[in-house]
Amino acid sequence: MGYNIAIDGPAGAGKSTIAKLVAKKKGYIYVDTGAMYRGLAVHFIKKGIAPEEKDKIAEACDDAMIKIAYENGTQQVYLNGENITGSLREEAVGNMASRSSAVPAVRAKLLELFFSNIGKAYYVREITRVIDEQIHSVRRELTNLTNLGLIKSETYENKIYYSANKKHPFSKPMQEIFAKNIDAGEVVEVKRVTWEDSIRPVKNELKALAISNRLPGQDGLDMLIIGDDRMRKLTRWAETIEKKQGRPVNYAIMSENDYVYRKSARDKFLLDFWRLEITDTIDPDNIF
Repeated sequence: MGYNIAIDGPAGAGKSTIAKLVAKKKGYIYVDTGAMYRGLAVHFIKKGIAPEEKDKIAEACDDAMIKIAYENGTQQVYLNGENITGSLREEAVGNMASRSSAVPAVRAKLLELFFSNIGKAYYVREITRVIDEQIHSVRRELTNLTNLGLIKSETYENKIYYSANKKHPFSKPMQEIFAKNIDAGEVVEVKRVTWEDSIRPVKNELKALAISNRLPGQDGLDMLIIGDDRMRKLTRWAETIEKKQGRPVNYAIMSENDYVYRKSARDKFLLDFWRLEITDTIDPDNIF
């Protein structure tokens, strides 16, 4: 029986460092999920595909084989047999990975299908008919959601069936969202009202706030908080947000001066955050 171990926690806490050390000590394979997205990004760039060409991106996934291997204790990423590790941190690859990794319409439809029908399993072609999306896009998002642990797969009579993973920490929140039959536009609006209400306890200390659409298991921040010198109060506020969400929230708090400096220096930590899908910002002084 195999095991998949995921480590979550605040940004900068040392998740990757710990994961690499444990993997080396125990002989496990350390998988950098971001490297898989970047590997596909290299593939799209080689094919001359633009980030907005979603259908071509979905089709190109079918002829991309990403392999992660460990050689001399170092992770190596192969694309169709070619070692592309040296290309993964290029800025163009990062930009492509960020923009091509999200297929929100298909992903939202799949999540609604599975989490509004808990216990029911579907095979791929059945899913394409139900949600009325192209099979390439569906297969790609099924792979993403399976890797994240939100859905699971099993084989029966030579067909692969997919269903919601009821044991995932986000299963209950997902069921609550889709049980209300809220469409994507309504979810964004409800979220916006919630954040406007949530910042009231720290309205004097908070200068700016940005919320990302980071998926469970995906690297990066959920919240970027810019505040004044009263960081302790902002930290306590962020902890109350975690309690309300019912899950760990990855957040970073910095002063305006620190943010402006790091932005001017093209700090990788900030660049990676802004490459995520940003769903909400509160920025009355235009700091961002």
